[in-house]
Amino acid sequence: MVIKRDFRTLAPATQAELRRIAVAMVRAGKTRVEAAATVGVNRRFVGQWVKVAAQGGEAVLAGRRRGRRPGEQKALSAAQEEGLRYLIARGCPDQFGLSFALWTRQAVRAIARQSGWEGSDNQDEKPSVAAPA
Repeated sequence: MVIKRDFRTLAPATQAELRRIAVAMVRAGKTRVEAAATVGVNRRFVGQWVKVAAQGGEAVLAGRRRGRRPGEQKALSAAQEEGLRYLIARGCPDQFGLSFALWTRQAVRAIARQSGWEGSDNQDEKPSVAAPA
C-alpha cells in the first residue's frame, strides 16, 4: 500500500514518529523501499534517517525547527528599527529630501542609508536625519 503525502504539512511530532517507524522497519529487516512506501516518503529519506539515527541516536529523528530563527540576519538593530519608525511617523519621504511621495520599501531603504544605518557597525546610534517640524 503506497501512501502519498506531503511530509512538510504534518505536525512535527507526527513527522518524528513516522521517522522512528521507518527506521525501526529497516532495523527489523524490511527494505528501505518497503519502509518508504509504508510511511509515504521517498526511499532516499529513509536512507538518510537510518544513517542519521545510526550516527546520532534516536533523539536526532525528532527533527528541528524549520526556517530562520527570530531576529536572525536582521539588517538593523532594534534601536535602529525604532528610529526608522519614528522618522516614518513624523513625515512623508519628500519632507526628508527623498524623491518619493509615499513610504515604499525603496523609500525606507533610502532613509536608512541617509541616516547611515545600512551596513553600519554602530548598531545603537541615533537618527542623523532631522525629523521635519
